[in-house]
Amino acid sequence: MDRRRKGKEGNPAWLVPTMCTLLVLSLVYLVVFYVSTGAYPLPIGSWNLAVGFTLLFAGGALATRWK
Repeated sequence: MDRRRKGKEGNPAWLVPTMCTLLVLSLVYLVVFYVSTGAYPLPIGSWNLAVGFTLLFAGGALATRWK
């Protein structure tokens, strides 16, 4: 089996900026939620945790594709 690679195999140009943006945004979102004792960023109560962790998991899923 030939293990040589044909062509350039790397990341799409959007992957790393999107991954970093999602991870930082999730961190900021969750910190704002905890510091404001649930009053911000959206008036949806504890569902803010679901939004923050969804962003975090999306960033983590993109991190698994990073070569």
